Amino acid sequence: MDNRGQWSVFNGFHALLMAAWAGTLPGMVAAQSDDAQAASVKASPPSSDREAGRTEGYVSVGWAFVDFAGASAHQRGGDGYGVNNGQSLSVGFVRRPAFLPRLGLGASVRLTLTGASNEAGDRYFNPMSVAFLATYGLWSSTEGLYLRSEVGLSGVTRKLRSEGPEGVNVTHDFGIGWSAALGLGYRFPLPQRFALDVFALYERQGARVERSLAPSSPWNYGITSLGVAVIF
Repeated sequence: MDNRGQWSVFNGFHALLMAAWAGTLPGMVAAQSDDAQAASVKASPPSSDREAGRTEGYVSVGWAFVDFAGASAHQRGGDGYGVNNGQSLSVGFVRRPAFLPRLGLGASVRLTLTGASNEAGDRYFNPMSVAFLATYGLWSSTEGLYLRSEVGLSGVTRKLRSEGPEGVNVTHDFGIGWSAALGLGYRFPLPQRFALDVFALYERQGARVERSLAPSSPWNYGITSLGVAVIF
């Protein structure tokens, strides 16, 4: 075979290799892309799993009223008052264990400021609590309905202010005791792992109260709260 024949065979072989390469290269690229995508999906756990082990804090504000049903007259400070209602402020944190991301365990501090009036004067009733907190997401750990429960210590201050023939009379009472609460909430996820919660909570407290100019006595009362919380 002369040089022209050898050159012709070389060109034909070269063209065949280029055609084969052109046909397989897109498939190789596509396969590599699919493998990379599969590896990425495999490496990225579901959102609920990503929340495992995370600690989240919250700040909540809301409206609350105090239930004196069954309370004695001295606990109410007399009769004729309207409903003690006002504001509630709470801060706390929750940590989600890795074995059960829907469960949250943490602590909370809540202060409720309420007031009521009658013809004689004013009644200020301010409960507070420091409690262990547990939540459980019914749908997931990041959104939807969830249950909430608390148990801990409580404190309460009461101030009665009235005007009489001798001027203004003010009495202060203070007590400490126990607190337990149950609630239901709904979480709306926001960007950057923030969230917005709306919730309803019923809290029951009991306290041994030292009263001005009177012996100490046990008090029991309920607090209903409706509020919103920012999760961060």
